[in-house]
Amino acid sequence: MTAERNERMKRYLLAAVAAVLAICLSLSGCQQQGQQGGSNSAVTSSGEEKGSAEQTFLLPYTATDSLNPYSAKTKSNQELGNLLFDPLVKVKADFSLEYLLAEKIEVNGTSCTVQLRDVPFSDGSAVTAEDVTFSFRAAKASATSKYAAQLANVTSASAASAKVVSLTLSKPDKFVANLLDFPIIKANSDNNKTSDNKPLPPTGSGRYVYSADSTSYWLTANPNWQGGTVGIGRITLENLPDDEALKHSIEMGGLSFYYTNLSDGLYPNMSGHSVTVPMQNLVYLGVNPTKGQLGNAQFRHALSIAIGRDDIVKNAYYGSAVAASGPYHAAYSAVEGIQSL
Repeated sequence: MTAERNERMKRYLLAAVAAVLAICLSLSGCQQQGQQGGSNSAVTSSGEEKGSAEQTFLLPYTATDSLNPYSAKTKSNQELGNLLFDPLVKVKADFSLEYLLAEKIEVNGTSCTVQLRDVPFSDGSAVTAEDVTFSFRAAKASATSKYAAQLANVTSASAASAKVVSLTLSKPDKFVANLLDFPIIKANSDNNKTSDNKPLPPTGSGRYVYSADSTSYWLTANPNWQGGTVGIGRITLENLPDDEALKHSIEMGGLSFYYTNLSDGLYPNMSGHSVTVPMQNLVYLGVNPTKGQLGNAQFRHALSIAIGRDDIVKNAYYGSAVAASGPYHAAYSAVEGIQSL
């Protein structure tokens, strides 16, 4: 390769890298919460130092939005759903499963069988297979949650008995249990209303139950929660009707805890402590191998090496992310040693 060609290739590579970085930085704030993927994405939480256990614990809430996990539109209410509704399973940071409402899950080809625990809802009634199938249909029909896309390969759910759910897959997936973390709500409780016809959240089996009066909103510990007692007996919900009110409350230290996956591209100015926790979000850049030098595998490899992943992590995610080492999460033991950039 001549010196002229080398210099031309170098200029082309630098230009391509600059374009790639610009695209990455512009798209990195648009990832969807709960998107399946590999690299650790940042979740930031903050809490103001209260100095006393007697202080009120405050979480953000939007009173004009629903607390139904399948119709809630605001991030605040979607996150509160994690306190009100338990799923069949919870996927832990290392991608192993913690069984909550499910006792056992068996997969055989395109069939999946879920055996339920003997768990009550917050109203004392038992969680049944009918409740799971009702929740499954709500999840599949949801336009605001992640679950419709997540359950795309699960084509149907039926109650084989009071405590057994049969799922049918469009194609085999031995890891389908990892996708069954959709919230379980009591069948038909999505129409819950107060005596004066105001909507209420569906009935769940989570750690807390919702309460309200004419001016206030709060969560109290669910006395029937399968996990026993909770650390905070009462949580006050601060009604923040829009993003501007939420931003102001965070900056003024008006909340005890705030959670974000940085999907809106904004890093809040917080007065308390912050921590990062592992997520499953993967932000990636695809290339078109039919265009020019991108059709050359060696060039694509050189381009991949030249991309400053650590710079993207620092600039786009404020240092609260980890550069990916491949298409799968580094904590996922099933792909250890088989992925590479």
